[in-house]
Amino acid sequence: AALLLTSCAKVEAQATPVTDTLTWVLPTQNTDGSALPAASIAKTTIVWGTASGGPYTAGTQDVAAPATSLSLTRSSTGVGTRCYKASVTTTTAAGGQQSQWSTEACKTVVAPPNAPTGLSVQ
Repeated sequence: AALLLTSCAKVEAQATPVTDTLTWVLPTQNTDGSALPAASIAKTTIVWGTASGGPYTAGTQDVAAPATSLSLTRSSTGVGTRCYKASVTTTTAAGGQQSQWSTEACKTVVAPPNAPTGLSVQ
């Protein structure tokens, strides 16, 4: 079974850093259809980039199994796009194999508009 990440989202930037919260579902089968017990998964690796389709070279984070979520805080206001992919690696006892990469999940944070100008009162 493939890893599942939540899909695209678009939000307005705030004055504080933006947190991207990723969630996924761990696979329960190997590519040959045989069972993959949760205890056989060692970690999930998350990679990310700044554009849809990659490259995914802006960062990487390993998450020890059985965790299925990760919160990443972007620096400053976090304006821009961040696209993520995930892969699991089995334990050494289960062969130490890495899965294919999941489908991409992206989040775009847009900058808020400038404040109005020329405000006056009489």
